[in-house]
Amino acid sequence: MDVRGNQPSSNFPPQPLAVPVKAARNSLGIGNTKMWELIKEGEVETIKIGRRTLVIFASLENLIARKRGRR
Repeated sequence: MDVRGNQPSSNFPPQPLAVPVKAARNSLGIGNTKMWELIKEGEVETIKIGRRTLVIFASLENLIARKRGRR
């Protein structure tokens, strides 16, 4: 069961809520400079927990959806 009490829909691990900046840029296949540019421009949402900056995973999905719409 997930945190909402629902049964998992597949055998895949649950989607993370937030990931480190390095993991986010690796999943997008972009470099560090471009990742921080997207963060600075507000294209990707982040949170700070302690000294770590984490990228909200849903904001990566939203970024891809927006970019796909601009074909």
